[in-house]
Amino acid sequence: MNFLQTSLLTTGLLAAAVAISAAPVSAATITYDFKVLPDSDPLLGNSYTGSFSYDDSSLSGLDEESLVVESLRFSFLGTDYDETNGLSDAEAVFFNGNFLGLSYVADDFAFVPGFVDLSDASFAYDIDAGVGFADVIYTQRQPEQSVPEPTSAIAVLLLGALGTATFRKQAV
Repeated sequence: MNFLQTSLLTTGLLAAAVAISAAPVSAATITYDFKVLPDSDPLLGNSYTGSFSYDDSSLSGLDEESLVVESLRFSFLGTDYDETNGLSDAEAVFFNGNFLGLSYVADDFAFVPGFVDLSDASFAYDIDAGVGFADVIYTQRQPEQSVPEPTSAIAVLLLGALGTATFRKQAV
């Protein structure tokens, strides 16, 4: 193997190693499922479920932060709600990077994030039958498998091509 071939192979191996070992992008779409459990009349004994998603790429983890919810699904007393039909924007609220709950207000209810902890999060409603409160249980979905970065795939292909070229030249 001559100097040029050795240099190309070494450069290819180094590029592949750097691309493969590079840390993956940490931004992700985070999805929570939630269950609203009224703890007082008039809705005591009922439960309501929904989900929402947000992109955490701009989350700094410092102080109080709110991220706009990209997708919201919730059905309450026969009406379907999403991220577009509330009286306020749906937001995921954080303090020092810790999720505190959903902030979202509609005509007859509100999701209230916790003040210091997720366990403080609640749901309040004001309907014709009366006023009440509910606990909210949030469950984060497991993230989907990440897709390899394009640079990693390109580096592996480049490494394979260099190896094949070097092997063919040695065979001749």
